[in-house]
Amino acid sequence: MIGETFAKLPPELQDKALSKLMQSGLFSRVPGFAMLFETMEFIGGNGAELRAIFRQVDSLDESGIAAVRAFADDVRNEADLAASVSDDVVARRRYRESVVYYAVADWLTPDWEGAQENYDRMIPAFDRYRSLTNPHIEKIELPYETGSLYAYFRLPESSDPPFPAVVIVQGNDSVKELMTPFERAAIDRGLATLTIDQAGWGESGLTGNRFNSLDDLGNSATIAADFLADDERIDVDRIGLFGISYGALLAPLSAGLEPRFSAVVGLGGPIFHPGRIEDIWNAVPELMVRRSYRFTGTQNREELINWTENIIDEVYDTLHSVTCPAKIVHDGSDQHVPLDDAHRLSREIGDNASMKIVPRGNHMCTDTLSRNVVPYMCNWLRKTL
Repeated sequence: MIGETFAKLPPELQDKALSKLMQSGLFSRVPGFAMLFETMEFIGGNGAELRAIFRQVDSLDESGIAAVRAFADDVRNEADLAASVSDDVVARRRYRESVVYYAVADWLTPDWEGAQENYDRMIPAFDRYRSLTNPHIEKIELPYETGSLYAYFRLPESSDPPFPAVVIVQGNDSVKELMTPFERAAIDRGLATLTIDQAGWGESGLTGNRFNSLDDLGNSATIAADFLADDERIDVDRIGLFGISYGALLAPLSAGLEPRFSAVVGLGGPIFHPGRIEDIWNAVPELMVRRSYRFTGTQNREELINWTENIIDEVYDTLHSVTCPAKIVHDGSDQHVPLDDAHRLSREIGDNASMKIVPRGNHMCTDTLSRNVVPYMCNWLRKTL
């Protein structure tokens, strides 16, 4: 797995090295971190501005995070100015870019207190963006046993209801505000979308819930399915799941926990290997592991390893319970999640799973994703549902 050597450094040395890489401009060339940089471009960030942002990060403490927020504030202010003169095209683009940059700040933020400050800025910017976007993006609040789950709901404009639908779940580094490119691909193919911050993620996690166990994932999936089933514009017999990276593991797990899903597709999904959990987590750089601390409520690697060991048997049992068609998509030369994980994920799901190996996909980024992979995944869902 990429980052093994880097991940062996003490956390404080990782932070210092990473800030130096950011300032030098070499950050976007380092495998593993390059994936995250390219993801930010794919979801709407400007490459030149992203490089400028990272060059301002002289440390990964609050001062560095504040510098990223300030950059995002400036972009949002430009969007406000464009909106004030009814230049909706520029306003929509700049609001979208500011959301991505606030997400960069949140990606660097280790705790929920700092996350609240990021979201106090990001959500209003996204609200302005969605007010300028078609098809309409409706914000949904779903009651949960602790706090609420938040989601965005969109319907196609090119066909008549009832619509097939897809629930888009989050991965390790994503939140619902970043998933509009995937929504667009689904909507263009006649699929309604419900993009959810499941328990522990993003705006939902800010209300106090966490991914404590697979029960939380199953409850999130059931609440999403309930919402869609209650809308007469949705064909309740044609609801699928879509996930990227860690979300490509959580999506089939959700299908195993909630039987109303009729198909599931994922790209670049990892799988936990019994007996190797400590090695797996110790090979992941600290910056990425901190995201997992947040949504699981763990505080350090030891707690995260214990959390994983506590759910590992149920993970495999749940994959064995998937009864709907499952498409496992993976890059044959993925440097972040090995191809063997895709084969193992497919084997554990069993006869309902099939695989597609994509060349030059680089885990979940590059032009291959937008040109080929996401259209393929959404076409497969549309055909299968």
